[in-house]
Amino acid sequence: MRASAARRQTAWRSLAVAFTVQVVYLVWQLHDYVHAIHVYRPQASAWASVYVTLLGADHAHVLVGVLLNAWFLLRIWSRLTRYRVVGVQATAFYWHAVNVITLVVLVVQLSPHL
Repeated sequence: MRASAARRQTAWRSLAVAFTVQVVYLVWQLHDYVHAIHVYRPQASAWASVYVTLLGADHAHVLVGVLLNAWFLLRIWSRLTRYRVVGVQATAFYWHAVNVITLVVLVVQLSPHL
């Protein structure tokens, strides 16, 4: 096996593991989101409105990240190019931003208990 083929397989497997974890997280969180909308009706209070909006925006960002990872999984399957490596690196930075958004949502979730 050539070195570049081994790098491509390693990159693909790593991305596949991340994709699987992200999809499981998203499905779990969407299930909780549907429940949260019924418990914290947005029209009931300002806090509920902010909470549901932030949570929805967070989940939308996670969905975009999952779609980006799916795209790169398909592209890396055939060939690993420098351009695709840069794309995967940019997607990793995107995931860091999503993590920060998720921390903000977590603070909002915990704010009534602080």
